[in-house]
Amino acid sequence: MAKKIQKNKIKFLLALFALCGIFAGIFVHADLPLLPDTFKGSVKIDSSDAPVGTNIFVLLENNLASTYTLTTTGQYIIDVVNGSSGNSIKFNLSGQIAGESTRKGGKILNLDLSVFNDRDKDGVPDGNDKLIGAKENISTNYNNLDVFIDNDNNLPATASSVKQVIIKSGADIILEFPFDFDVNTLNLFNIETKKETGTANLGSFFVRGITLTSSQRKTAYVNKLNNTSEYVCIKDAEISSITEISSKCNSTNESLIRCNGNAQNDYTCTAEGSRYKISGLKNSGISEYTCAENWQCSGWDTCSSGMQTRTCTDLNSCGTAISKPAETQSCESPSSGTANSGGNGGGGSGGGGTIVPTTTTTTQQIRETAQTNPEKVLKVPEQKSPIIESVPDKDEKGVSSANTQTSQQGFFSGIWDSITGVFKGGNQITGQVVAVEQGNGNLSWTIAIIAGIAVGIIVIGLILTKIPSKQSREK
Repeated sequence: MAKKIQKNKIKFLLALFALCGIFAGIFVHADLPLLPDTFKGSVKIDSSDAPVGTNIFVLLENNLASTYTLTTTGQYIIDVVNGSSGNSIKFNLSGQIAGESTRKGGKILNLDLSVFNDRDKDGVPDGNDKLIGAKENISTNYNNLDVFIDNDNNLPATASSVKQVIIKSGADIILEFPFDFDVNTLNLFNIETKKETGTANLGSFFVRGITLTSSQRKTAYVNKLNNTSEYVCIKDAEISSITEISSKCNSTNESLIRCNGNAQNDYTCTAEGSRYKISGLKNSGISEYTCAENWQCSGWDTCSSGMQTRTCTDLNSCGTAISKPAETQSCESPSSGTANSGGNGGGGSGGGGTIVPTTTTTTQQIRETAQTNPEKVLKVPEQKSPIIESVPDKDEKGVSSANTQTSQQGFFSGIWDSITGVFKGGNQITGQVVAVEQGNGNLSWTIAIIAGIAVGIIVIGLILTKIPSKQSREK
């Protein structure tokens, strides 16, 4: 009877172990909801602490998700529980967006909220005002800055429809663009526009804080300080300093444009006296561009149909072609008896008389030069045979034994690495709540394996303690 009870216990424990494994697998692989994000910080209206009872509307992907009412003057704390990772979150206060973030899951985020009811004191609430601020509110290093809307610098309290906006420094236009006041708000407090400093030897300009529609473009003016330069580098992105433009104009959103009045990459640069006029801009940062070209040219090809060609390369990779040598020239065909080919011509750095055996140099030319001037014929280095690497032996099924061992070891070592990685600090726990990453197979399997091992150890311990020893059975 005792043996039967013992067997039933063992069966029960094994069944329990199996159920635990099944539920553990279901748990770790289930699509768990994203943990809440907690937002907190200060709340200010017109630079003063918002009073108790002020409502904050939480928009998730521009849809109202919840409403929070202040219970403490100038402070808020909101848990956002809905949405998926990456969803946009906006906090609306007094009809304006006071702060923005994204859904992350299990994060505690400090985000101060601030709005102005009538920042420019023009009697129009900022929530309804399409023109906020005055020329004095623009951040700039230009002198005598002025703003015109449809050629009138007496700015209205607000504006509507599409109007032409011009920003001047004294009598000189520095920026002009069409602006759709029905779609966007022109907030002069947000605009920053600056030029080069007084010690600079290259003209530059950038502006930020202006949002146009997808079809609208800006036109900007840059001082021409370098008389040898014919190019500008455009970085069509919102930047905060002219130093963000790369020295070779080869970074992201950058275009090298020649100021010859022709359209290039949707931009046009024209020299107008002591300034450049650049149109077609979306954002933008602009700088005069100068680079010391260093051209090297190959020898002229054999004369064909009265023309010869060669290839010239700028060793400094300037991207400009101000001093680029000619790559074509007229010649007399060999049939005329006065062929002009091979080593004469040259032109530019690297041109000249030395014959380099290339696909355009004839065998007869090389032989003739070798007889008269053997030191001018370059020797072609001896080509070495390619190295053939050994291939691992394959078994009878045609499978490499090295691959078989690697795949076998990879499975178990992967499990071991997953387990030990947890204890080595791979996922360290901080003072904040951290969301479980959805779809993370490695983490899920690690948890399942650890849970299975733990349950297995418990089951084995129970079995060992419950099975009677041989001495107890003899008694």
